[in-house]
Amino acid sequence: MDKTPNYSSQLLDKLEECASTGKSDVEFEKILKCMFEESPAPKIVVTVKGDSQVKTVFTDSQGAFKFTGLHKGRYTVFAGSVPSTSGVKEKRVTAEKPMEFELLQNKLALKLSVRSDLITVKGRITDAHGQPVADAKVTGRHLSIPDSSDVEKLYQTRFAVSDVNGFYELKGLIPPDIIRIAGYLIKGDSKEMGFYVEAHTEATGYVQDKTNVLKIPLVTEQLLKPSRRYLQILIKMQKRAKEGRTFEEKKNIVPPSSQGNAIIGIDIMLKKSASSRR
Repeated sequence: MDKTPNYSSQLLDKLEECASTGKSDVEFEKILKCMFEESPAPKIVVTVKGDSQVKTVFTDSQGAFKFTGLHKGRYTVFAGSVPSTSGVKEKRVTAEKPMEFELLQNKLALKLSVRSDLITVKGRITDAHGQPVADAKVTGRHLSIPDSSDVEKLYQTRFAVSDVNGFYELKGLIPPDIIRIAGYLIKGDSKEMGFYVEAHTEATGYVQDKTNVLKIPLVTEQLLKPSRRYLQILIKMQKRAKEGRTFEEKKNIVPPSSQGNAIIGIDIMLKKSASSRR
């Protein structure tokens, strides 16, 4: 199923109409719920990999898929759309995370979730002299996630390794929704689960300053546009209700630079470890 939220102008128009005409909160919540409804994901490539078997199928028009002839054992399932070969820019979807399972009987039902709005954090790792650090392991950890919970499983830790030029990419980060981003725009901060990710870095012969680990809000320009519009709708509702104080966007908020679904320029500087300086 495709879990990408629908922030279309049509739904935002309907929300604004509710705010302008004073329609019931029930109607407002109904439209808001429509934004987060799952939909079938057709023509998605699903690959299952086991110790001795690898199989690939496509989902049908209802997003269903089926593997046959699998032996009992442990498997990992990956899913994503096929890259376009026509040169036409298309929406790309990928699984929120690979799914692992153990096949102990003849049949097993699986539910995979894909999204087209997963965020990638990109940057470069260098030493104190600006030289690239290769083979550095970057761990993206969401903040404010309780341990040993279903929420922790959803906001899974992501990993990346820097290339010979020091560049890395943390992929598959789940973005906050426009409701939480609107709160961030009002307060200039957020205590919501999964809103920020920290980039912890390890490399042989280097150390990261643990007091200065980057705290990255998962907010892109692509998400800011509908979030700001949603905030304006809330402000319109407040004014109509004649509440004393209305929301407003906090000044001087500087979200990270982004291109599409990618947050860019998240560079990390490492220092030589004491042992490597000897």
